[in-house]
Amino acid sequence: MRVPRLGVQEIRAYLFLLLAGVEIKDSALREKLRSYLVAQLQVTWREDQGFAVSDVLRVIDRAQDEPLRLALEMADRMAPMLARASLVQGNPRIVKRLMNVVQMRASIAKKRGMPLDETIIAKLALFERCTDTTATEVLHDAINNATSGKPDLIKFIESAETLDQFKEILPEPLTKHLSFLMDWGQLAPKLTAIDLRPAVYLARETVPLRFAISSLPPKLVRVVETLLRTATISSRAASDAIASLEADEPIAVMEQLIGEMRKNSAWEKVRSDFRGSLLLARHSSNAAKLLGRFIRSLPRQPAWMLSILKDDAWYQE
Repeated sequence: MRVPRLGVQEIRAYLFLLLAGVEIKDSALREKLRSYLVAQLQVTWREDQGFAVSDVLRVIDRAQDEPLRLALEMADRMAPMLARASLVQGNPRIVKRLMNVVQMRASIAKKRGMPLDETIIAKLALFERCTDTTATEVLHDAINNATSGKPDLIKFIESAETLDQFKEILPEPLTKHLSFLMDWGQLAPKLTAIDLRPAVYLARETVPLRFAISSLPPKLVRVVETLLRTATISSRAASDAIASLEADEPIAVMEQLIGEMRKNSAWEKVRSDFRGSLLLARHSSNAAKLLGRFIRSLPRQPAWMLSILKDDAWYQE
C-alpha cells in the first residue's frame, strides 16, 4: 500500500504526537493533543496560524517539562530534513521507525549510565538515516579515532558556512551529501565539544538504524537480528532461523549481514555477526560466495578467522 508523503507541518505534528505520547499516559489527554494538532494542520495555510512547541506543551499541561520541551524542539528542527531527505521523503513509516530507534538507544544509554541525552542520539541517528552506510562508517571511525571522541570532522561540518568550504574539508564519501550536511551541521545541539564514543558504541551494538528501517520483510528482519547476535557456532536459535529461509532468501539475509559487518572494522576477536554469517554460508552456497568476497576484501584476515575457515571448502575454493 502506498503511503502518502508528508509535508513539513504534518511531520512536525506526527513527531510531536510520537514524543508526547510516550510521556502522556492519559488517553483523554492524548486525544486532546491529537485533535488540537489536526485542527491546526487544517489551517496552516493561513499565515497567522500555526502551532509551536510551547502550544503543544500548554495543551497537555506540561509547560514546565524541560526534557520534553528539548525533545520537541529537536523534533521541530528535524522535521524539514525528514521531509526533504531523499532516503526519507516524508514517509511516516520511516519517521516512526527512526524515532523508535532513537528512543530505544536513549533507554539503553540511560540504563548503562552513558552521558548521552536523546537529542544527541537523535542528531546522529538522523545522519545515519539520511546519508548511507559508507558515510556513517567514516563518521564513526572519525569519532573513535579522535582524542576524547571529539573529531575535527564534526567541528568542520558544524562551522562551515558555504558549500565551497564543505568541498574542501569533507572526505570523499561525504561529498555526495553536501546539501543535507549543511542543514545537519546547523542542527542543535552542537556536537563539537561532546565525547561521541558512547553514541557510536550504541549504534554498533544495537540493531543498526539502516537495518531496523530496511525494506526487508518482517520474517527476514527477525532472521538477520538473530544472526547478528549469534553467541556460539552451535547456536540453536541461529540454526532454526536459517532453516526457516526459503529459495533465494539467504542471499538477501547475507547482504544485510555483510552491510552491518562493514560498519565495524574491529576484527581482533570472534564476533557474533561473523558467527551468524558463517552459519548461513555453510547452509547456502550462494550466500557463501557473498561472504567469501567480503572476507577477501578485508585489509587483513585475523588468525582466528583463518583458523575457523580452514576446513570450509567454500572458502578454500
